[in-house]
Amino acid sequence: MNLATRFLGLATLLFLINAACLSAQDKVVKGYYMYWSKSTLPASQVPWDDLTHLAYAFIWPDANGNLVTSQAEHPEMIQRAHDEGVLPIISVGGWGQSDAFPAIAADSVLRARFIGNLVDYVVSKGYGGIDLDWEYPAAGDRDNLTVLVRELREALDELPDAYELSMAMPSVDWRNGYNVFALNQYVDWFGLMTYDFHGSWTNRAGHNSPLFAPSNSQCNTGSIHQSVQHYRQKGLPRNKIVVGLASYGRQFNAGVLCGVVSSTTGNGAAVPYHEAMRRIDNGWTREWDPVSQGVYLLNPDSTRIVTFDDSTTFRLKADYIVDNELRGAMVWALGYDRIDARHPLMHELGTLHNRTVSVAESTELPASVELLPNYPNPFNPVTTLSYRLSEAGTVQLAVYDPLGRELAVLVNGNRPAGLHSVRFDAGQLAGGVYFYKLRFNGETLTGKMMLMK
Repeated sequence: MNLATRFLGLATLLFLINAACLSAQDKVVKGYYMYWSKSTLPASQVPWDDLTHLAYAFIWPDANGNLVTSQAEHPEMIQRAHDEGVLPIISVGGWGQSDAFPAIAADSVLRARFIGNLVDYVVSKGYGGIDLDWEYPAAGDRDNLTVLVRELREALDELPDAYELSMAMPSVDWRNGYNVFALNQYVDWFGLMTYDFHGSWTNRAGHNSPLFAPSNSQCNTGSIHQSVQHYRQKGLPRNKIVVGLASYGRQFNAGVLCGVVSSTTGNGAAVPYHEAMRRIDNGWTREWDPVSQGVYLLNPDSTRIVTFDDSTTFRLKADYIVDNELRGAMVWALGYDRIDARHPLMHELGTLHNRTVSVAESTELPASVELLPNYPNPFNPVTTLSYRLSEAGTVQLAVYDPLGRELAVLVNGNRPAGLHSVRFDAGQLAGGVYFYKLRFNGETLTGKMMLMK
């Protein structure tokens, strides 16, 4: 190998390492901090290590373009965010607080007043960005929204420091209120509110925030994957999409998933993660939906269901974000998963911006075993799993479901050095995510595959 070739190889390696670092560091993990959480979630209890952004919710405009901010004063939290290296941003609007947006966006005087007040507020209070949460513009507001966002972006760009501008979006643009192509020029990233797919407004028990659509079309009110595909088809780049996750679930008066609810009393009520965990301790059983990749709880007499997210589903969604090269995740809301001093769900998302390839990792000696990605992936129903051994030894290769249950043993015995492949037929399994684990000479490697049916 000549010097030029070696230099090119080193330059390529450094580029890939740098790209991987930038990709990991650029991920967004945004947690909504509700203003009414001041007494229950002090700054000392926020999972700072797992966050890149803290969104303080909410302030909103009145009919004259002034800001309603009486509930938003929390200077200690904003300062703590800066101290922890987390960007504090202010969420503007929210459900039930967006009535003034249409008139403001349509009137140049009101628009200028609102933007001026908002920018002044952000700068004076120490925020690093704005999260616009207009719920929800209609088709008649579409062009006015674009003008509002453009002028807000221009006002932020005139400031000496850089400020982020993001937008919260419905799971699908069902009112045709967003010119995504135009908005993309001015917005740093878009948070999809991919939760509340079922609740008191639906007559069947269903998942609150499923990764994939259920098999029963009567319960297919949407999913994270469908929302991502919807906005991708509208032209939104992958690196602008932040997926919404929920640290709460919904309770339904039904005995089976997708079952018709028996009564409306308390139906669809929100159940925080920490409360769901207590129900398991009280005899509720945890069930798994392999199609939607979701979990739910069933009470002892099979009359009530709670659909929610746990560490398993948050981990699957984090993997989905990485695999699909999306920008990151946002969670409603901080504190819902707190058990003692732990935040199990937020911890799963913290890995999104900590998955960094370092120079030290890149210079390690070659491993004695290499697990290659299965091909094809996604697949239906057959895929090939391959691995490479640098020396002979005992190999164990097995397939598992997301709950860790062993489904098939593909290899269990001595194998010589070299490349090996084995076919896996999943014809008897339901569609969904599965894992394969390779054990060799004390090393354990894991891969993930998607069965599409």
